[in-house]
Amino acid sequence: MIKKSHLLLLLASCLLSHSALATETEATLETKDAIGIGGLMICDVFFSDHEMPIQGAIVKKAVMDHQAAGVEDMIMTQDTSDELERYLSKFRASDKENKMHLCNQAIEYARNSSFTH
Repeated sequence: MIKKSHLLLLLASCLLSHSALATETEATLETKDAIGIGGLMICDVFFSDHEMPIQGAIVKKAVMDHQAAGVEDMIMTQDTSDELERYLSKFRASDKENKMHLCNQAIEYARNSSFTH
């Protein structure tokens, strides 16, 4: 089982590994994609912690699809990084019902995302 602190470290290494602003040759991760992927990652842990294997399998596959699509090679602007941090703080401060709502939004992001297509 992955602890939330480990998830945040994983998320930081995947999404925040390049803190510099993008140049013309580097792809920039859009804010909606950073929040969507961050939501999927944190929900993977949430579903695992609450023994919800079906939802966990859905988000785990979506995370792997985004990784395969090259999310780890992209960088974020400082504004996107700040928005992602606000989202993660909101998730951490939420009760279980609100976390479920945020996770449902993350699943919806994965269903509608053009990032992996």
